[in-house]
Amino acid sequence: MRAFRILFEDPDWLKHLLFGAVFTLLSGVLIGLFFIAGYGVRLVRNAQRGEARPLPDWDDLGGLFQDGLGPVGMYLIYGFATPLVPATIAGVIGAAAWAIGSLGPSDGSELGIVVGMLAFYFLLFVFGLVGFVIFPAAFTRMALERRFSAAFEFGEILGYIKRNAGNYLLAVLAYLIASVASQFGLILLCVGIFPAIFWSYVVMSWGLGEAARLDPGRR
Repeated sequence: MRAFRILFEDPDWLKHLLFGAVFTLLSGVLIGLFFIAGYGVRLVRNAQRGEARPLPDWDDLGGLFQDGLGPVGMYLIYGFATPLVPATIAGVIGAAAWAIGSLGPSDGSELGIVVGMLAFYFLLFVFGLVGFVIFPAAFTRMALERRFSAAFEFGEILGYIKRNAGNYLLAVLAYLIASVASQFGLILLCVGIFPAIFWSYVVMSWGLGEAARLDPGRR
């Protein structure tokens, strides 16, 4: 699959990889995250246009930072909502179980806690799975539409996934494989982990852009 070698097809691949590794390292203190996210946004756009050399240059750091604001904000919102919504629903279910249990001989508190916790973990798994499927498409849509709100237009996002399921799932699968492979950078005592993580991000971003290029409903 071309996604795995797209980074190395560029004549300046080493420069792209070194800069990407540095900003991946800096993501640990948050600042690098904006540049990496902006790089991904531009790579998605370039791949969707079918450019022969889709890797963005690192010579516009201000623009990359600005392009990365939206994805980071989207990530925070999705990340915050994933546990919050299940916790709210589980709280309601637990309260209902407590109320029902209190009608019996005990106070129902233990039943409410157990039911609430079980509901929370189940819903957390479900919402996490749904978020994992939706998030890459939301990222793609926001990058291409150039609007932050596009990441939350769930009707359009689900429509895109449905009509382009094969290409989209291949892109997500490629990223999963690359993410697992990138963990082998730990074998090099963490020296190679940051280039490997950046490479997996390139795989994902190019794959999402390529899937968008092949979208039968694209304008």
